[in-house]
Amino acid sequence: MIFKSLHPHSKIWIYISSIPINNSYKEEISLLFKKFNDEWKSHGEKISGSLKFIGNNIVVIGANYLGGDMCGRSVDAQVRFVSQIDQELGLDLLNRNNLAFSILDKINIFSFSEIENLIKEDKINRRTRFYNNYCSKNSDSLQLPFGDSPLGSRYFS
Repeated sequence: MIFKSLHPHSKIWIYISSIPINNSYKEEISLLFKKFNDEWKSHGEKISGSLKFIGNNIVVIGANYLGGDMCGRSVDAQVRFVSQIDQELGLDLLNRNNLAFSILDKINIFSFSEIENLIKEDKINRRTRFYNNYCSKNSDSLQLPFGDSPLGSRYFS
């Protein structure tokens, strides 16, 4: 479970920034999220959201909404919130080419375009811990061996 306080089927979004998120930015993002979360709704019902930082490059947002599918406007609002953070703080959380790996207990961010060379140079392999940005539910595994991930299976089938 990514968030202990959320239901296992809660919706989550994972954002990876190649630009480190320092403590000052984390505080600012947390304050902005609190304001956003106070007004976040789907189908007129309040969404109980959660925010989590993993290291200095990963932001996870969770939505404890169990009333069926969240409405498109509530999902769009969450993306607009992340876009606002990106613009105000100069991050690149919405860059879906950013991939995160744990190498020697340190989070390393690489671009999707680097993956083949990283494998050839043996900097990553099927056992390298991968932050699975394909997660969509709180019960999904956030970290798994790269070879077991949807992306890794393209390289290690």
